[in-house]
Amino acid sequence: MDYWPKDNHHILDLIHTAYIVDVKWSKKPYNDYSHLSKCYYECGYIIFKDISENLNNHIKTDSWFFPAVFLMRQSIELGLKALICKIYKNKCDIQNTFEECRHSLSDLYSRYSANGESLLSVEENEWLVRYITSLENVDSKSDMFRFPFDDAFLCQYRDKFIDVIDVANNMFRAYSLIKKCIGDENKDANDVIDISTSPEFLIFASHGMGNCYLWQDISDAGFHNKVQGYVDTAALIYDKCDTTTLQTYFYPLMFLLRNAIELVLNLNILNVKRAETMALVLNVALASIDASYTAEDFANINWEEEDATILAIYDQVVVLAREMNIEGTELL
Repeated sequence: MDYWPKDNHHILDLIHTAYIVDVKWSKKPYNDYSHLSKCYYECGYIIFKDISENLNNHIKTDSWFFPAVFLMRQSIELGLKALICKIYKNKCDIQNTFEECRHSLSDLYSRYSANGESLLSVEENEWLVRYITSLENVDSKSDMFRFPFDDAFLCQYRDKFIDVIDVANNMFRAYSLIKKCIGDENKDANDVIDISTSPEFLIFASHGMGNCYLWQDISDAGFHNKVQGYVDTAALIYDKCDTTTLQTYFYPLMFLLRNAIELVLNLNILNVKRAETMALVLNVALASIDASYTAEDFANINWEEEDATILAIYDQVVVLAREMNIEGTELL
């Protein structure tokens, strides 16, 4: 199948009619958010299951893990928003609550709990509250695992190993507790959910075998690893689609692809900025260091040979440029 875009092709233009999805809403917020929560959960579960069956594949443990976590977190957030829709019948109240709480899982669950309705035991409620707090201490805005890690995260967690299986199982538990509050016609309200584990979001391992290694490549600021994770998992979900499941997987699949596009665009911007900064640094600083070398000399450097003289001058250029406070030099 040819996926290359045609001339003047629009995002809504249809080519393969076998893959048409009927996008519609019930106009009942509680039902719609409950359904979306289930869709994201199922896709997150598929990815985690594939990782668990291929723990020796470091690409899956080190890059697929992140979109799986995002989808599961999104399912939890959508489930909590379904609970808000359950206690508020007025759409204006629902919208105001969403705007005030935004992506805060703690605020959403607090609003729901304050209404006095709960199908959880005291122990289950306590576990869920502590788990949500632990999750938000790491990913309060639902973006930590969508983009390259920030410096604060790397300073705390760089070179550590995350236990993929334990993290996944606790996310499943949190979703199950929220699902219990939502109500599931296929489950008994008295079903027991195992909450014997510690309600922690990030659970660390002592080694990297079968676990996620938290690292970030300096050369591309961590973009490639995230792009690969989101593109690969989108392909995995798409391969699971048929005329029945595509309707369920559509929204998570579109988000995975949309996030991959955003990551690639940001990487392109980063590369352009680096190139512009390099040219500016060389043109401004080169003459004051060694007039015998020109910007053209630097453009033709064979970096594999590592010409000692030129590399030494390059280092001096960077130092001088930073002293001159040239914008973007932090990327060099």
